[in-house]
Amino acid sequence: MNASNKVLQRALKNNERRLRDFELADLESVLATFEGRRFYYRLVFEVCNLESSSFNPLIKDGACAAQHMAHMEGRRDVGRVMLQEAQAHCPDLWRKLLNEALVEAEAANAEREHLNKAAGATDGD
Repeated sequence: MNASNKVLQRALKNNERRLRDFELADLESVLATFEGRRFYYRLVFEVCNLESSSFNPLIKDGACAAQHMAHMEGRRDVGRVMLQEAQAHCPDLWRKLLNEALVEAEAANAEREHLNKAAGATDGD
């Protein structure tokens, strides 16, 4: 390797490091806001289906089932990368995201129970 290649390689590595720093700063900026954390949670767990199965027993055609599973696994892989980056680079904000999601889920469940009770009370009248 000649000197010009070494200089070019060093410049490329520095550029890659700088770009990675920008990516991590962007991630931290997103997770620093309540709305950003809510959006990130929805992407990781709902859009990427991180905690659900890729198998769909309703698809009986083997080729269609395989394509569906491959598609779902691809989505889950994206979710895993997003989860790992947030956990590794913004662990405190990740914990905050999970706590906020839990609080929102509990509030939604309480509201659902209240509406179900109210609907049950009016059905008996």
